[in-house]
Amino acid sequence: NFDVLTVAVTTTDETRFVLEQDVNARLTVDEFFSLAPGETVEAWGTWTGAALAAERVAIRTEEERD
Repeated sequence: NFDVLTVAVTTTDETRFVLEQDVNARLTVDEFFSLAPGETVEAWGTWTGAALAAERVAIRTEEERD
């Protein structure tokens, strides 16, 4: 679980952790959280009250920011 700005994002064993450049290549939870600090992260899922239950979270890459 993590926060994006002020939004709580919850994750489960079913959440797909990916790099935006290759959404078919899954990252492990540890890989995702070691790469994410300082990067732009996007999350998709279902709102459950004030939290987003993430189905997929992705780290944006430099190429996509240009």
